[in-house]
Amino acid sequence: MIMIPKQLGEVAAFGGSNVDPSVKSCFEYTKAKEFINLEQFLNWIKLEPQSIVWLPVLHRLSVAESARHEAKCSICKEYPIIGFRYRSLKHFNFDICQNCFFSGRKVKGFKFDHPLLEYYSPISHNFIK
Repeated sequence: MIMIPKQLGEVAAFGGSNVDPSVKSCFEYTKAKEFINLEQFLNWIKLEPQSIVWLPVLHRLSVAESARHEAKCSICKEYPIIGFRYRSLKHFNFDICQNCFFSGRKVKGFKFDHPLLEYYSPISHNFIK
């Protein structure tokens, strides 16, 4: 997963494997000399430093690789949808698999500027009896 920024040519923008700039940034932000506490660290993280901004994306990619959604793609009819699933907020019961989404495939009446929800893990339904 760490290789994705490198493959996309973004390794320099996201700090690469050199953590020194991130550590320096954290200590400069907190104005600390040797140690920082958890609150200071969390406040720094909220700034979304470039070296860690990829982590949530990499996590979603990792989880989505094995995600199996009990839904059928409204474009290519794949069932079940494996990987990322995109659900339209404008069209009822309209789901798109990651292959159709990333390749830009669409059907009449659907536009990619319609709002979509991205699911990277299956939805679980817990019913209380």
